[in-house]
Amino acid sequence: MMLDELYPVLGDAKARDLLNRLEDKRVEQALPAEMELGLLWAIDQIGELEIEPEWWEGGNRPDAYTEQLVPER
Repeated sequence: MMLDELYPVLGDAKARDLLNRLEDKRVEQALPAEMELGLLWAIDQIGELEIEPEWWEGGNRPDAYTEQLVPER
């Protein structure tokens, strides 16, 4: 359910990656994927969520971005 709700935000490639990790038999892959899914879903429930924002300048882009969790930060 959470993955289905997040699909429009995640896009095909990120959703497929997350699903593959969730279905992995190795705990070190599946457990972090469950945590990532839960956090992304919870943040999306609060407000706008952006996955790997293209506009991010310098260095590595964050996996997710929102201004809703801590307003004005």
